[in-house]
Amino acid sequence: MMTRPGLSQRLRRLLGATILVGLVVALAIAVVAPNGIRFPRATVLAQEATPAGTPSAGAQLSDLQTRVAVLSTQVADLGGADPEEIAGRLGGRRAGFDHLYGSPAAYPAPDQVEYRVPDVGRLLATFENDRAVALVVMPNRKPDLPLDQPDPADWSIDTARQMIARFSPSDATFGGQEQTGPSMLVVPGSSESLSAAVVPPDVSGCTPSGAASFEARATTPTATTASSVSIRLTQPASTLPSAKPQRPKVDRGSGAVANSSLGGVVNVNGIRVQAQQVRPNASGTRAPASGNALIAVQMTIDNQSNRPLDFALTDFALTDARGREVAPICGGVEPAITGGELKPGESAQGWVTFQAPNNFAPTKFMFYASGATIGFTLR
Repeated sequence: MMTRPGLSQRLRRLLGATILVGLVVALAIAVVAPNGIRFPRATVLAQEATPAGTPSAGAQLSDLQTRVAVLSTQVADLGGADPEEIAGRLGGRRAGFDHLYGSPAAYPAPDQVEYRVPDVGRLLATFENDRAVALVVMPNRKPDLPLDQPDPADWSIDTARQMIARFSPSDATFGGQEQTGPSMLVVPGSSESLSAAVVPPDVSGCTPSGAASFEARATTPTATTASSVSIRLTQPASTLPSAKPQRPKVDRGSGAVANSSLGGVVNVNGIRVQAQQVRPNASGTRAPASGNALIAVQMTIDNQSNRPLDFALTDFALTDARGREVAPICGGVEPAITGGELKPGESAQGWVTFQAPNNFAPTKFMFYASGATIGFTLR
């Protein structure tokens, strides 16, 4: 499970580089557009020779955009590598696009980057929070020709479908009903890796569950050709739901109560639970907050009943002799148990990780299963 690191030296470098990018952009506005001159929609990186003397406003803007692009890539590099499913695809980071497709050819807008891909043509990527939220892919057709007019360089419909698959997340599912119109083919899709990329983790560090939806469109100037393919989130990333909400804790005073010591086995209501060991000062996929440590409990859950067992991260707890309780987190020791559903006959084995103050001495591990309270004495 991938989680975000804490406020480490790496993050401080990221914040510093981000501030530097902002200062360069502000300088571009102050130098190039002091009188409210609007930036051009597209600026090619190639530098053209200019007469000796003061550079033109366009040359200054091109130079500043290049500097911003380099700094943006450095900032993106600090964020880490993308999963293979989204590298250079919808949901991927800017650095991944630069790595796969080379230096940008143009900057049509502050949040857009254009690439020239030899075996494709033109690729226009729109980024939000360093994530590609929209892509437009076009063959090497005449640049000024409207997309609804055919060009000899246009793709076949099959090639357009290949482009949709190439630039969508590789784990995408295209299960929706396709829509066709006079000049458009619409293909709906969804992807779990896209959801994990564009939706921030919740307060416990848990990544979102479920798949984010996106839509691919092919512009079809004729019944057998396509002039472009666009792939975009069906709603802005900022409005997507966060990680799946944890269901409320069960009523802790009702149902069966069963207790055992560490290493013991509890059977209640068709659920078999064992807590094998405790690992204090554990190391997980995320660092604990200052003044805290990670405590992990290894356990096994067997659903021996005839109905599904649904459990959530909030159904686990550690308590100490004073009655204090700490909740588990995502991003702990792997393999992690964070919740889910076990069908009859299924089991889960792994670690439940807690973040606790350094002076917290756990005495009991609790699992509030449906209709039962199960406890394991730790000392």
